[in-house]
Amino acid sequence: MSEEPDCLVVEGLHRSFQQGNEIIHVLRGVNFSLSRGEIVGLAGPSGSGKSTLLQITGLLECPDSGNIYLNGVSCWSGDDNSRTKLRQAQLGFVYQFHHLLAEFTALENVMLPQMAFGVPKKSAAARGKALLTKVGLENRMGHLPGELSGGEQQRVSIVRALANQPAVILADEPTGNLDEKTAFSIFDLLQEITSLFGASLLIATHNPELVKKMDRVLTLNEGRLG
Repeated sequence: MSEEPDCLVVEGLHRSFQQGNEIIHVLRGVNFSLSRGEIVGLAGPSGSGKSTLLQITGLLECPDSGNIYLNGVSCWSGDDNSRTKLRQAQLGFVYQFHHLLAEFTALENVMLPQMAFGVPKKSAAARGKALLTKVGLENRMGHLPGELSGGEQQRVSIVRALANQPAVILADEPTGNLDEKTAFSIFDLLQEITSLFGASLLIATHNPELVKKMDRVLTLNEGRLG
């Protein structure tokens, strides 16, 4: 394991929701960290708060208290604009449902997050083509998502997540909508390509066979990690 400082540190996250007259405590003082290049599983029963934890770690939802550090930078001490910049620069996301933009080609879907980050169109296209070629989609770049198989769409979403060279990839059940053979293929690809680009990976999954391939596993239960 690398001796460099952890690229992601999560400290004391609390999150609760009000449901009628009842307060539902989803996260109760969650702490963990990711080393550079590490692949960590996030397990737990349905409703245990895995998606909420990923949303907060991805700076998409506010915690009630606690903090997150990306490469030593405090994420919740700044304003929304600073968090948006951190998210664009440091984080990538892969979901169970790929969320590709239906009216844009595979290549354009990979270009868009780069251009939103200020990368010139020509450079975004060149990086997009190189990344799509690495995952075997060199002949599918001009196709719309609806013209791609489920596995191909998920490969595009993985490439899109890596487009801005993030430090951390957050994946929420990325193989949950795929058959078993394709699921293992996508996980192996995700593992290979994140390693190739030096990114760390936090992946929520219910698949016990995939869990066995992780460097380690965090289990969330009743709002706490075990």
